[in-house]
Amino acid sequence: MGPRNRALLDHRDALQARIDAYHRENAGRPIDPDRYETFLHDIGYLREAPADFAIRTANVDEEIARIAGPQLVVPASNARYALNAANARWGSLYDALYGTDAIPEDGGAERGRGYNKRRGERVVAYARAVLDKAAPLQSASHGEATSYTVENGTLVAGLKTGRRAGLKPKLVLASASPARLSLLRQAGLAPEVVISNVDESGVRAPRVAERVALLAAAKAQAVAKEQDDALVIGADSLLEFRGAALGKPADVHEARDRWQRMAGHSGVLHTGQALFDVQGGSVVNRDIAVVSTAVHFAAITPRELEAYLATGEPLAVAGAFTLDGLGAPFVRRVDGDPAAVVGLSLATLRTQLAKRGLVLTDLWRR
Repeated sequence: MGPRNRALLDHRDALQARIDAYHRENAGRPIDPDRYETFLHDIGYLREAPADFAIRTANVDEEIARIAGPQLVVPASNARYALNAANARWGSLYDALYGTDAIPEDGGAERGRGYNKRRGERVVAYARAVLDKAAPLQSASHGEATSYTVENGTLVAGLKTGRRAGLKPKLVLASASPARLSLLRQAGLAPEVVISNVDESGVRAPRVAERVALLAAAKAQAVAKEQDDALVIGADSLLEFRGAALGKPADVHEARDRWQRMAGHSGVLHTGQALFDVQGGSVVNRDIAVVSTAVHFAAITPRELEAYLATGEPLAVAGAFTLDGLGAPFVRRVDGDPAAVVGLSLATLRTQLAKRGLVLTDLWRR
């Protein structure tokens, strides 16, 4: 194959030379896509798409057709190949960082003919920072790690202090609510958002508090089955007013009617929240809680109500009001957890995490 490969490489060089000449001849002119495409066809760089075809492995050596080799795309069932592939990519990252301007050359970290220890230290620090973003540790940095082991299927880092740290659990929010996401971010957490798409109309219960618990669990379950290892948070809120469960109003007319009835009165906002612990693709623990908070609404004038309805906010939230938005001035007070009214009780989440042996502050994004 040597002569054939040489001929192919020579052909590639000839094509590149003609393309370079084209760009030099047309320097400073606007690019005409149609003309350029015609040129590429003329020189044989672009060709018409061939007819459909299939590749089979008949009469091909077993080493190629059936036996996995040490390549960068490897079967997960072969640990040695996977390790070799990971080491190869990690080494490529080090080489790329050391040899390019991704690492500044100030302070004695210049590139040169020989190895520069200071530059090497910067490369390692940069790579450890990449690990901190991709696979963060609990209350530690990969920059502090001196060893890594796998214990019971879990990565554990040995630190310079002699302490050990596991990976920070992946946190998934099974909700499309911007308010819930904002609450978690304000609490120092950085969850991945996966919308559950649960059909809420099919979930029924005799009491409002029971229904939000079922909805929260259903959302967590729907997302949990798509995860390998994660802590999945599901949540749902409903306002109980005069015995009726009020979710998001269907339209502005319903929102107006609700506010005309709620103004000057009180209701109870029930928030169900579920924390599902997924390990190895299976849910190993389910923790479901309901937080109920009394909400006392202010009297609202017709002018204020129409202005609030015009914003569209009441149509997007359970109960047709918010405590963290434009509706806040129309709530006189709440008796209970204000965060639960917004959409998620952070105090309850902290308790749920503690039951799993986790400290909320260990999950803070670094």
